[in-house]
Amino acid sequence: MNPINCSYSIEGKGPALFLIHGIGAARDAWRYVLPELIKKFTVIVYDLRGHGDSSKGVLPYSLEDLVDDLETLRQK
Repeated sequence: MNPINCSYSIEGKGPALFLIHGIGAARDAWRYVLPELIKKFTVIVYDLRGHGDSSKGVLPYSLEDLVDDLETLRQK
């Protein structure tokens, strides 16, 4: 397990909702739906490693590495 600190933001109030963008995108992919979601949820959006403002970490990395990054963020 070698998680990295991903770049993220938290907005809104209510139950937590993590939004994960697709490969090749970044957390701003949610910019159009975010205003509605933050009315009912605490929305956490983040950049996967190697995307947006997050570092690449050590290459190559696997799906398990991405899951470890999410779990690290979830525990904050």
